[in-house]
Amino acid sequence: MGVLDKITYMINKRGLTDTQFQELLGLGFGTVSSWRSGKTKSYMRYLSNIAEVLNVTEEYLLYDDSRTGVTEAEKKELAGLERLTQALNETIIENPDLEEVLLDYMDSSLKTFKKLKDI
Repeated sequence: MGVLDKITYMINKRGLTDTQFQELLGLGFGTVSSWRSGKTKSYMRYLSNIAEVLNVTEEYLLYDDSRTGVTEAEKKELAGLERLTQALNETIIENPDLEEVLLDYMDSSLKTFKKLKDI
């Protein structure tokens, strides 16, 4: 299923008319019709807003059903980060005076992680 097919599917699933959907996005009348007719692919410019209005991720709209955009290694890393975040939250609850130190550590770690990911 392509991007436009998924947008159309989700519009219908949400029970929206094209007019309602266009209004939620702040687009002019006939915009969705022009997408469907192939006159324009301007929907790609609005992908973030479309995903938000339809309550889906951009990955869902962009990738076919067999690809989520997240590798198995990244899923494991995210699971580890979730466990770490939970542990840090519990530590903060038990030791409120450590909150600033832990938040600074988390911020520093996130910046390092982003730099490594860009390499």
